Amino acid sequence: LKWLKDRVEKNDVEGLSDDIRCLALGPSEKVVKYSSYNINGYKFRASGRDDGLKTQNIGVYVNANMVRDIAYYGKLVEVIELNYYETFRIVLFKCKWADSRSSRGYKHDVYGHNMVNFDRLLHTGDEEEDEPYVLASQAKMMYYVEDPCEQGWNISVHVQPRDLYDMGDSSPS
Repeated sequence: LKWLKDRVEKNDVEGLSDDIRCLALGPSEKVVKYSSYNINGYKFRASGRDDGLKTQNIGVYVNANMVRDIAYYGKLVEVIELNYYETFRIVLFKCKWADSRSSRGYKHDVYGHNMVNFDRLLHTGDEEEDEPYVLASQAKMMYYVEDPCEQGWNISVHVQPRDLYDMGDSSPS
């Protein structure tokens, strides 16, 4: 993308929208970090913020629609906001992702519950192609219950967004 940034800086592209111009230049160097963040009806907390609390708000679930649906189960580590020259802002969640590609880090128990193992991680950021970040707008909340029978494994439980109610079918009968 360096070539695009260079062309934008030289004003070499006519009719370019402000959004594309800001994206090409990249975010400002100042990044805002949050310890908690409200979005999609959930209140997420970065790991460490949940210590000693009765509620758990670090569980993140993302369903990626690629060639097939891929479920990612993670724990929120960090919340950052990128500022694109006051034109717009993007909030990202950095997560520790369980390896959901295989039975190493993801499986179903005998009752059909989804189970994840955070001792086996995916997209840690150690490799160049790793991507530990997700758009906050894509995240749904989970919580994890330690399985007392299998050490290291956690049962994942989906959480309903706050203040959203099922009002039933609105079509006339």
